[in-house]
This record gives sequence, C-alpha cells and structure tokens, in this order.
Amino acid sequence: MPIRSVILLFWLSISSCAIQVPPSGGDRDQEPPKLVSSVPENQATSFKSNELNLFFDEFIQLNNISSQLVISPPLEGFPEVKVRKKHLYLSWKDSLEGNTTYTFNFGNAIRDFNEGNILGDFQFVFSTGEFIDTAFISGELTDAFYGTPVEGALVMLYKDNEDSLPLKRKPLYFGRTEKDGRFKVRNIAPGSYKIFGLKDSNYDYLYNSPAEGLAFLPDKIPSGSEKINLRMFTERPRNELMKAYSSFPGKFSLVFSFSADTVSINWLGNSEKLRFHTIEYSENKDTISVWYLNTDSDTAAFTLPFLSSVDTTYVRLFSKKTEQLARGKRSMEFNAEAVLQNGIFQDYFLPLNISFKHPVEKVFPEKLLIKQDSMDFSVKKINLVEPVKSMLAVEGDWTQGANYNVNMLPGFARDIFGNENDTISFSMQIRRETDYGSASVDLSGLTSGKVYHIEFVNQRGEVVRKMTVESDKVLLAENLLPSQYTLRLIFDENKNGQWDTGSYFQGEQPEKVIYFPETVTVRANWDIELKWNLSDQSK
Repeated sequence: MPIRSVILLFWLSISSCAIQVPPSGGDRDQEPPKLVSSVPENQATSFKSNELNLFFDEFIQLNNISSQLVISPPLEGFPEVKVRKKHLYLSWKDSLEGNTTYTFNFGNAIRDFNEGNILGDFQFVFSTGEFIDTAFISGELTDAFYGTPVEGALVMLYKDNEDSLPLKRKPLYFGRTEKDGRFKVRNIAPGSYKIFGLKDSNYDYLYNSPAEGLAFLPDKIPSGSEKINLRMFTERPRNELMKAYSSFPGKFSLVFSFSADTVSINWLGNSEKLRFHTIEYSENKDTISVWYLNTDSDTAAFTLPFLSSVDTTYVRLFSKKTEQLARGKRSMEFNAEAVLQNGIFQDYFLPLNISFKHPVEKVFPEKLLIKQDSMDFSVKKINLVEPVKSMLAVEGDWTQGANYNVNMLPGFARDIFGNENDTISFSMQIRRETDYGSASVDLSGLTSGKVYHIEFVNQRGEVVRKMTVESDKVLLAENLLPSQYTLRLIFDENKNGQWDTGSYFQGEQPEKVIYFPETVTVRANWDIELKWNLSDQSK
C-alpha cells in the first residue's frame, strides 16, 4: 500500500474517534433562579446608598417589573431597573427615610432566561437604621361561603384609612397566603394597619374588578396581631341586562348578570297587545321568561329603571307568521327529565311531578292511565303547580316497592296556545320507607332573635334539605337518601332567606357560614343523632 494511502487511513481513523456527539436531552430545568450575592447584603442595616446590585446563579429576565415590584414604604419615583446576564441592578433618586426598614417585593417578576421558571414572591430587605423591623401580622384567610383556605391571595397592609385604598394605592406591606390559607406579613414597622385580602387576578396589587375576591376588616389592627381571620368574598356586581331573546312564538327571555327577582320593568308601546300570561324565573333568578298569548306579535319594548341608561330595549319576537315556523300546530313538548328526579324511582311520600315545556291551560284526567303491577290505579287529585302551571302534581296513595306504568294519552294536557300532548309513557318504582335514613341535629348556642338556615348538601353540591331555626332546638331531617352529606349553618342577618355576599363600600361583611366539623353519613333505615354546639361561633 502506498505511504500516502496509509497516512490518509490513519488520519481518517483519528478523525472518526474525535467526532463530537451532542448529549441527549436531560430533564427540563424546573428550578427558579437563586440569589447568590448582593450589594448590600440582604437584611443589611445602616444602608446609605441609592442602588442595589443582585447577583443570581443563572441568566435572568424580568416580566412586568413595573407592576410587580412593590416597595414599602414606597419611593416617590419608580427606580431604574437593568438586567445584564445574571446581574440585576436598581437605582433611584429619592432620599431614603432615616431609621426605616425597606422591603423590595419583586412579586413574580424575576424568571430564569431559558425556561421562564419564576422566583415567586422574592423580597429584599434592608434598613437605613441600626436594626431591621421585625414586627408582623399573621392569621388565615378562608372563602366566606365554603370555609375553605384560599391559597396564593395577597394580604395587604396600609397605614392610612381611606375607603379607596385598595383601588388606588399599592400596599405599604404585603404577604401571600400559603396552601392552608395562613399568612404572615413580616418586617413591618410597629403601629396599626388597615388590612385587606385580595385574589389579585391581574397581578397589579390593586382591587379593580368585582370578580376579584376581597376580604377586609372594618378597623385597623395593631402590629403583632395573630390569628387574624379574613373571609374572602366576591362582591355582587351592578345588575345588567346581558341578553334579550325570543325562544319561539309565545315566549321571550331577559337574562341578567345576577338575581333579577326584584327588577322593575316598564313595558312600552303596544306591549299590552302581547296579552301577558305568566312571568317565570329561572332557578337562580337571573333569567326572566315572559309567556304571552298573542303569538302574532313581532316586537316587545321596555325600559329598566334601575339601569343608568333609560334607553328603550326592543326584543324581536318569533312570530307564528314567521315562514320557517309556520308549519301548523306543534305538539306540546314534554320534559321527561323533570318527571322523576331519581331515575325510575319515585318518593313514596311525594306527588308525581309531570313537567311540560309550556304552561298548561287544562288537563283531562280521564286520559291519564296508571297501572300498578298491571292493575288499574286511581289518582286522588291532579294539581297545576303555580305560578307558571307548567308542572302537574299527581297525588296518589303510592304503594311502597310497587311498580307503575304511566300513560298520558293524546290530549291529556292542553297548553295556553291550544297545543296538546302526544302519547307519553314511562315506568316507575316507588321507594320504600326503609330505603331512607334520617338525621336529628341538636343545635345549641344560638343567639336568640337571629335567623339561621341549616342545609344538608349532597356530594354533588346540591342542597337536598333546608330548615330554618331561630333558637336552640332539635331538628329532624327525615327521608334522606343514603349518602354522605355536608352540614352547614347560614347566619341570615337580613332575614331574606338566603346567604348574602359582602360589600366593601357599604361596609358589609359577608353573612357567616359555619360547617359541621365532620361529614354526615346517612344510611338506609338508620337514624343518626348529631350534637352541634355553636356557643363560640354564633356571635
């Protein structure tokens, strides 16, 4: 082999051994940057400069520093902020107060450059005096209705006492709640403070939306206070008309931002020609449905006096004359889901509820055929349930454990438009008394003269039993289906029959809700006795 070929093969073998293979990808970096040094040191005293130099263990970037950085006590102007690789530099022109502890709260502004891992709630503290303020305020923050801890909420302190504080000014000091809802605002100067809790959805340290959760105490609290209890609520926004639409000839609906059962409506123009029949409210009262008899009408007009604008609202109605709907009489619609709430089972102690989509004008009992295990069954009475009359309550002496076949022949029910039902059939079984359990609750420690509501809440969050009490007594909840229940007591301060949220500007705390400390397990054919002493909680 020629010498040149040998040399070429030698160099090729050397080169192949030196080929660099890129390393395989490892686990994604999930660690936030760490502060490794600073000038001055964190917690330094006798600080006289007007700049900070912070050095981290990796390249960093800033996100929304102008809104995230909160300095307490505040400086007159926002500092100049620069980032160079691992170095964060801040400088300011204002003179610092003497003998004062300053806290630079960076919020969630500092992140690593590559992965964006956040150094959450990073704080840097120094004092212009000879010591660091070590006063604090601590406690817990819970949801006002559910009593559950609120994680990640701001707890904000102010020296002043104006009503607009949380809306217009960032806090003097702040902390954040832990997973268990507990908080501790540290390094504050001795004194008294106005305190707020805020679920800050846009991270600007201001309360600027009713959708943001808020908690407050009416009076200032002194530094050193512990076991502060803040209850967070969402304020009820101003009620607004969200939507107005027509479903079909004879019905239109108005949808509001929240409960509208007290809304006043001024009907205008030829609205009297609509010939109103019934006003219907949705379950949570935020939708008003208007049933009317003149299905040839094409417009409804009205104003809402409670709105700031008194402009007339027009609803374009589906008319019976509308081409796509003019196909002759439509059969009366039947809502099978509303007949039996528990599948094929019917409670032995309740009437059978039959629900239609339209208000019913008249029923013909002879066209309702019910058989009990193949034997004819006679009903006692058929009632139209007020106020809408779209539900029929069929009363009968149901036999526990028996099976029934229900047949509604054509023309059994006639709606307000003259439509009649087609044939409707279904089967049901009557539950036995032994299929249920009961719970007695011995309530004590209630404040005389106040109104309370006790509720049994099932695992789907539905209130299956509600009872009202005004003094110590034993309440008996019978005929409960076997399940695990949450038991809660609502303090009805304004005696309106429901729980009411708070209002900061009206100085109203949310109505108090107390939960029984244990889950209540109800078993079939079993009675459970509970004792609930509220002496320390009913004030």
